[in-house]
Amino acid sequence: MFPELFSRALVGSSGGDSCLSPVVPKTFWQQHVEALSQLLALHEEEVWAVRGDYDMIWQKHDEVRRNLDMAWWKLEKTMQMIVEGSLEVQGLWECLEQLEAQAEQQAEVQQGAAEVEGAWAEVERQCEEWLANKVALGH
Repeated sequence: MFPELFSRALVGSSGGDSCLSPVVPKTFWQQHVEALSQLLALHEEEVWAVRGDYDMIWQKHDEVRRNLDMAWWKLEKTMQMIVEGSLEVQGLWECLEQLEAQAEQQAEVQQGAAEVEGAWAEVERQCEEWLANKVALGH
């Protein structure tokens, strides 16, 4: 609508002449101002609705971003706890292995002590037997 009216208003009075008319009617501009005002009024609500949708989308975007940041923070904390827990478990396994080694050493020592006690009892028995033989022979 606008280009057609504008071109008719600017074309000279000779019809096919393409030079610009020195006078642009006041009504031409008034019609265009009214048409543009009507278009603006018609689409102003749509513009505000779109602006509201745009704002709502950004609010949701910010909310999603905050939730994502919180999820990453929780994931990092969970991973940290897992690493610390696995280090603790590893330490406990090492401690258990040391205790098992100590228990084996203690069992070996106790077995050796039992063998020494048995040998000592044998020596005492042999000494008593020797003394009994010596007494029996009168020495």
